[in-house]
Amino acid sequence: MTGLYGRPEVIVEGAYEPNGPWIPFNFYAKPLKLDAKPRFILPHQPRLDWQMWFAALGAYQHNPFFISLVHHLLRNNSDVTYLMDRYPFDHKPPKFIRAQLYLYHYTGPNKQGEWPKNYWRRDFQEEYMPPITKEDPNVIFYLQENGFVLKEKFHISGENTQLEGIIKRLHAYFERYDPAWLIYSLLITHVVGLFTVKTLFD
Repeated sequence: MTGLYGRPEVIVEGAYEPNGPWIPFNFYAKPLKLDAKPRFILPHQPRLDWQMWFAALGAYQHNPFFISLVHHLLRNNSDVTYLMDRYPFDHKPPKFIRAQLYLYHYTGPNKQGEWPKNYWRRDFQEEYMPPITKEDPNVIFYLQENGFVLKEKFHISGENTQLEGIIKRLHAYFERYDPAWLIYSLLITHVVGLFTVKTLFD
């Protein structure tokens, strides 16, 4: 889903003061740091990261889930923050959260055929969402009108912590390998498997 002209990404940032400094929230799989290689996510696609890609294709006003996400991040709701890679505000939640829109591109080799250390380059596009606070009456009204829960805590139903642990261990295991090598290995295995089946049953 990167596309020929780049991948739009919403970068969510928090701060204690309206003028910053702004600290980005690191999602589990979506791009942020330019030198972070794309995560191998099989056999499960992180749904929050996936939804964030769709949010980047339109305005935040048309993505109620995004406003709800920001509201829970402002409250450091652990049932939401555990979906992320790391919550960057250890001592207390941020007072303000904003969002910036960037266009991410894969890097490529230079004229000498040398690859840079960064996997990504990015271009700033525009402010996606201005800074908001959890007490903002417009935000609260918007969430209530769209049927979102504003309780201090809520429980995510249908959790399967054992399966989640297995998936995260798989992700951590495959992180040590080059993604291209993994893809080529899977393709070769698939071709060999098809050839073997064809040989056995022909």
